[in-house]
Amino acid sequence: DAVTGATTFHIEPSLDSGPIYGVVTETVQPTDTAGDLLERLAHSGAALLSATLDGIADGTLSPRPQPAEGVSLAPKITVEQARVRWDLPAPVVERRIRAVTPNPGAWTLIGGLRIKLGPVRLDGDAPMPLSPGTVRV
Repeated sequence: DAVTGATTFHIEPSLDSGPIYGVVTETVQPTDTAGDLLERLAHSGAALLSATLDGIADGTLSPRPQPAEGVSLAPKITVEQARVRWDLPAPVVERRIRAVTPNPGAWTLIGGLRIKLGPVRLDGDAPMPLSPGTVRV
């Protein structure tokens, strides 16, 4: 995704369905890790929460219904899902590593030894592209 964000909303019994009070968005930069985004969202989200609570308290903020379209759930990523799949193209591997950095943390097995990876970057100046499953160190 090119953009991520956070919302304040009224809790209802069904998952992520309550009316929205406010939204903040953050542009995902090409080298952002999940940790980078969470750090930025912690700051902008704190300001959003403060503004939401103030607006509810003084009666100036009214919630609006969540849109029915475009809803996506983000289940917790497991340690097993953070294992690097070297059969995928390099840009996909790079994005997946950034998505799990710092937690749960990308990892691979080398000679039976578990190695944690990240962050990584693609070498755009590589003289020849490598096929999936090939790593240049």
